Amino acid sequence: MEAAEKKYTNTPNLKAIIQTPEFYLRSSLFSVRNRSQKRKQYTSENLIATDHYTMKITGEQLDQHDMAVLFSALLTKDNNQGHNQELVVSLQQILRGLNTTDGSSQRRAINNSFQRFTEVTFDIVFGHKKFTTTQLNSFDYSAKTKAFTLIFSDEYANLCAADALTTLNIKERNSLPQGLTSWLYGYWSTFNQLPPLQIDELYKLCGSASSNMSTFKRSLTMALSTLENIGFIQPNWNISKPGFIFASKTLTTPSITPTPKTEEEVIA
Repeated sequence: MEAAEKKYTNTPNLKAIIQTPEFYLRSSLFSVRNRSQKRKQYTSENLIATDHYTMKITGEQLDQHDMAVLFSALLTKDNNQGHNQELVVSLQQILRGLNTTDGSSQRRAINNSFQRFTEVTFDIVFGHKKFTTTQLNSFDYSAKTKAFTLIFSDEYANLCAADALTTLNIKERNSLPQGLTSWLYGYWSTFNQLPPLQIDELYKLCGSASSNMSTFKRSLTMALSTLENIGFIQPNWNISKPGFIFASKTLTTPSITPTPKTEEEVIA
């Protein structure tokens, strides 16, 4: 099917779109993990560096759920509110962003994500700057108001503010199969022209230790097909024999209406 034949809703819900710095996703803070797997523990582990960034991580692995929690909170932020300011977000706002209902396990998972944001440290080289930071300095939950208070670290906030802004459609990302599909959507949302991705590097970041490369490639093909079906990438994507993924974004705003999708999430 030609890209022009796809049907889109060219009226994006502004509340479903946030401006988020390229740094959040391009620097690969979040990987993809099956829930059955234990989180990895890193000690000055090199992350994939792109453009002007190099980074090492120390602490517990951050995954796609942590990413969804953070962006669900940021979605509530006022457009004029800086990253270095205190952000108060209700539990219900986060649950709506995650498209889930309240429950003790959900509250515990959200709390654990914020806890990781205060503990996981990143050694970052950004241009001529070099420093160590966490994403949050602190967070607090009020049982009375049922709201979280988040304090972003100054270093992390300044780094974000120094970068160009790009648009990420949170509602559409959360409607996608969680795993490789949503990770690719988030990563590619920071680019106008998509650079080739090396499968081996993508596998290291998003591949499961219990999955072989052939299984990973099958899930990768399914993820790319899903992104094509929602109109995020054009139908001309391909996986080359040398092991590179080539794709280009559509020029039309994809539909933000969630559509039923299936994907065997064998990747972590």
